[in-house]
Amino acid sequence: MIRRSASSRSIQLRAALGALASLSLACVSPSTVLAQDGDAVIELSTSSEQAKAHFWAGLEDAHNLYLPGAVRHLDEAVEADPDWGIAHVMRAQFAAMPNSQRLEDISRGIAAMGEATGDELLMASAILAGRTGNSPKASRMIATLRRNNPDDSYAAFWAARTAGARGSQMDPEVMWESVIEDFPEYAASYNALAYHRWGTNDQSGALEAVRDYLRLAPDHPNPHDSYAEILQGMGHYADALTHYGHAAARADDYTAAHTGMAETYVLMGEYEQAAVHMERAAEMSAGVAQANFLRGAANAYMLGGDRSEAMDALTAAAEAAPNDGARQVAYLQMALTAGLMGEGGDVQVHLDQAAGLGDDTPLFHGMSALAHAAAGHNDEADAAAGAMGDVNAFWASMGEVAKGLALVNDGDAAAAMNALSGADMTDPMVQAVMTLALDDLDRDAEAEALRSNVLNRRMLNLTNPFVGASRYLVGEH
Repeated sequence: MIRRSASSRSIQLRAALGALASLSLACVSPSTVLAQDGDAVIELSTSSEQAKAHFWAGLEDAHNLYLPGAVRHLDEAVEADPDWGIAHVMRAQFAAMPNSQRLEDISRGIAAMGEATGDELLMASAILAGRTGNSPKASRMIATLRRNNPDDSYAAFWAARTAGARGSQMDPEVMWESVIEDFPEYAASYNALAYHRWGTNDQSGALEAVRDYLRLAPDHPNPHDSYAEILQGMGHYADALTHYGHAAARADDYTAAHTGMAETYVLMGEYEQAAVHMERAAEMSAGVAQANFLRGAANAYMLGGDRSEAMDALTAAAEAAPNDGARQVAYLQMALTAGLMGEGGDVQVHLDQAAGLGDDTPLFHGMSALAHAAAGHNDEADAAAGAMGDVNAFWASMGEVAKGLALVNDGDAAAAMNALSGADMTDPMVQAVMTLALDDLDRDAEAEALRSNVLNRRMLNLTNPFVGASRYLVGEH
């Protein structure tokens, strides 16, 4: 692929926007589109029934969070009708690729939309707006698509999924139940409802919705994965592993099944098995995803006390990283892992590797502070935390964590507690360092309660370095 300059991409985007406007300005303006008949569904311009079938199958796979399947169907749609612009645009929306290439592919698809329907133009306009940073506009376009096509399940789901971006104040429970009432056979809506209910601590409601999801789509991997994750969150680990296995059996490139099994094995204390499944997910992936999954394997190896394997996984992550940002995160996690696992002399080596890719960001300063604090390099930790300056709430809290850990290292647990008083008390890293301070202060009951909070988090993301670090700090190794 020929690499294009930022200016040439800007020209392409302006051309794409101009093409949409010239094709049908009315079709992309929510204020000027008139509602169609009550039995309207999204109108497609292709005459190929095969292309249409694969287009809808691709969109349904995307709604069910199985993007490799979505892309395969959209590839088939493009093959059946190579001149069908919206199929090219939709494929670019879901395919794994650098954003610069994605925008180029969207632009080329839009350029081929001379015979597009109004519905296709709305979809293309929404995708372009979303991918160029205007999520509210994208959401309004999708809401217009929904109003124009009241009997279309895809439009209904898409509009509900993006409702927050346009500032909708509708209660999500009511919204998803309304979509389900209109389209009771559209499986993906039950998944959205299940996770909403889980987020509001309605475990029984979440379980009911995810069982309906599984009933409607038993041959798709994601319903089994969702059911497994909710079982995992409820502590039913054996049943969770069974359904993650069902998900993996239904698609041999479905990485979520393996990351889910890895999370469950961590909760069961079977760290080597956890690492194996993160590595399987990495084998199925490329680019940033592969690097992230390898970092997740490193977290599992660290929790199992295997420093050599953890560092090997992080080295592989740095090698797999397709860009400086992903590579730097791997080096920073190396530094943190070295500090936590008693290899303090290696911390600065890894930080120097990371510094070569950018040394004046909250990520670099915050991770440096934590790595130095974990290694007992208290002066360096304080300096790195102080270098963060005015940052967002998350990194401000991580700075307090680093300072608190340094104070614990200095034997001043009371000062550490004071330093942590302004941090986010719901964050597991804050809770982990506070646990250490409470241990030193012989406040055993409070320490054990916080330790349990850290270790009893059943929804994990092993690609997050702080998930491993917080558990490691409170003694899970």
